[in-house]
Amino acid sequence: MTCANPSRLRDLRHPAWWLAGSLVVVLAGLWVIQIHPLAGGVFAPLTVLTAQLTAFILAAIGLPVMREAATLVHAGGFACEIDVACTALIPAALLAVSMALLRATPRAHLMGIILGALLVVLVNQLRLVSLVWLGVQAPGYFDVAHNLLWPALLILTGSGYGLIWLRATRR
Repeated sequence: MTCANPSRLRDLRHPAWWLAGSLVVVLAGLWVIQIHPLAGGVFAPLTVLTAQLTAFILAAIGLPVMREAATLVHAGGFACEIDVACTALIPAALLAVSMALLRATPRAHLMGIILGALLVVLVNQLRLVSLVWLGVQAPGYFDVAHNLLWPALLILTGSGYGLIWLRATRR
């Protein structure tokens, strides 16, 4: 097994620096967009669509909620608002940028990014449905799932998919 030459990493043109720098820029940009006052208006259609899909799935599994724009309310008293951070926008964008910066054919990039974004959206919807379910059925577990469990699972999902895609494109 050979190790990378550490002196090579001192060169700012090394691909690792480009990847790390690009991810930091994208993450900072998404964070600024998220906290900017105009973000609510710009991303309102995305948050409402996410709330609609979540309400539809919850009704399908027997836990109906009322929806007003991006706010979900259960008759038992649990309520939550879907904001930009609740959508799959940030994890999907980070996955797409990190994949786009790696060497692959244009077709591999396009298919990988589309499938990765779809996977992140599906896992995020599962996250939202489970969080509302927990908020209604087991509110004591909501904070742990919302702040610890699901963020870790989203990171593992994106990272795992990215590694599988990278390995598949290297064959």
